[in-house]
This record gives sequence, structure tokens and C-alpha cells, in this order.
Amino acid sequence: MVLDPAARAGADRAAGPGPPGRLPDFVVIGAMKAATTSLFTWLAQHPGTTLPPGKEPTFFSDDRRWARGVDWYRCLFPEGPGITGEASPAYTWPDRSAVAAARLEATAPDARLVFVAREPGARARSHYLHRVRRGVERQPFAAAIARSGNPYVTTSCYWTCLQPWLTGPTADRLLVVRFEDLTGPDETTWREVLGHLGLADAPRPALVANESRRLPRDTVLMRAARNQAWLRHLDRGPAWARRVGRGLFVREVRPDDPLVTSTGAEVPRDVRERWREESGRLAEALGRSALWD
Repeated sequence: MVLDPAARAGADRAAGPGPPGRLPDFVVIGAMKAATTSLFTWLAQHPGTTLPPGKEPTFFSDDRRWARGVDWYRCLFPEGPGITGEASPAYTWPDRSAVAAARLEATAPDARLVFVAREPGARARSHYLHRVRRGVERQPFAAAIARSGNPYVTTSCYWTCLQPWLTGPTADRLLVVRFEDLTGPDETTWREVLGHLGLADAPRPALVANESRRLPRDTVLMRAARNQAWLRHLDRGPAWARRVGRGLFVREVRPDDPLVTSTGAEVPRDVRERWREESGRLAEALGRSALWD
């Protein structure tokens, strides 16, 4: 039996002393570049939640973090009133989805799940710009999206990404919503999410964009960082280290930067057909006629 999240949170506290921290009552599992930051921030402002300060622990998808054990994961979630949860889009990356689904089911079998699906082309372009800003992507959009196995295409293949979650025991706890509905002027989908999580109705806070306005410098320091594991993971460090790192590695983005303007290129036909098939299979699994025109 799956407990209502609020009831489960109360039952855990009533059970008395146990391991430190607690397990999440909900997990936002994706998609990357589909308003997961906004959704997590909105939920953090709801009076029925007590959420951790960090958004993406990636516990179930990152083997090194998984090796730290469940007690480490529990300690990420603060004690407090209401329900708690996290958001890690990496849980539905196509190469980690099956592993993450199995681990989450074994660890937090009552957690409610939310996935936000964005129009595949728009999500892919936003993903591309994200990697450009981080200094990871150096090819124009047309060349990048044509590469075999590139993440812009595969992470927009929603049926493949969600298949382990929709065909296993997590299926009855998973809510899939569209980015366009969640962030649009109508708050019906926002309230659907609240109901799914067992939270009282509340107005949706203002939209929070997760779009950096900077591009990495291509300097000797940046090139060195690409070859040093500890520098590549600087963004996981304390706040002061992240501030110093940003000052060393980034500059303001130019709207006319060739990599930025390259996103206007058309997506290849075979990619669009692949996305259409994937979205159609997901819509069928959800009992809907279509997700996008």
C-alpha cells in the first residue's frame, strides 16, 4: 500500500528514534531543462514542505554517491513539518534510468514521482545552450545534434527515458506533466502536482528560470580544468568555492555568439521523426491522444 505522503511523514516521526534524517516523500525525476528547478523552488515555498537546500543529490544515478549508503542520503533531508523531497533529472537519463528506478524503488518505495516533459526540440536546444555555457560543447548546434548518441537527442526520447519507470512498480506513483502546461498561465497542472503529492492547494509562485547568462572562458585555466577531476566537480563544492570558480572560469554571454545563434538551425528530419515516435509511445502509455502537435 502506498501511503499518502503527508500521512507517511507523520508516521515516520511517530515511529520514534531511528537512522538520522529521513527518506524523501517525493522525487522529481526529470526532465533536464524542463523547469525542474522552478518546480523544486515552488514546492520549497509551499507551507506543507521542508526541503533540502540542494536540488540534485543524484543519489540513485551516481554510483559514487550510491556507494555512500542510504544513511548519507537520509541526512540530506532536514527534519521539519510536512513532506520532503528532491529533484534529480539524471534519474531519467537514458543510460541511468533503469538503475535509478530500481535503486529508488528499493530505497523509497512510497515516494511519489513527477516527470516534466518539454517539447523535444525546445528541450534539446536548452540542453545544448546549458552545455555551451559550461564549456562542454564547442560545436555548432547542427553538428552537435547530428553526433551519434548525443544527449540532446537521447534525453528528449521520453519513452526510452521513462520506460523503466512506467513498466515497473513505480508506475502507479508517477505523474507525467507537460512543461508547457506547468509553466503556462493556467495553474491547473501546478495544482495537479500538489494533489499528487498530497499537498493543500496553493497559488503557484513566480517562475524561476534556470538559464545562466554566462559562457565559459576558453583559457589555459579552463583547458586545465577539463583534465582535472577535482576541478570538473567544483560545482559540487561549498558556496564560497563555487563563487571563486565562477569568477575564474566564466564571462558574460553574448547573444550574438556563434554557438548561441547556431540554435536556430533546423533539427534533422530523422531526429524529428524519432522524437515523434517516442512522444507518441509515451502518450499512448499515458492514455493521451498526443503530447504535442
